[in-house]
Amino acid sequence: MEMVLINSESKKDMDLLIKIASKMGKQSRKMTVAEKEDYALGFAIKKGKTDQYIDTRLFVKQLRKK
Repeated sequence: MEMVLINSESKKDMDLLIKIASKMGKQSRKMTVAEKEDYALGFAIKKGKTDQYIDTRLFVKQLRKK
């Protein structure tokens, strides 16, 4: 399955894109704020994952310095 995410500040543009997708026989819908946050969090986790372990005490110590 392929997926495209389109972000727009224009409700009119988004409604038009959804209408075009529907005419093409494709499913589309608007994402809720919570769904957008979940997607962004998952993307950030995947991008930041290094499979390396760190010393938790050192990490917390460095956070407290800032």
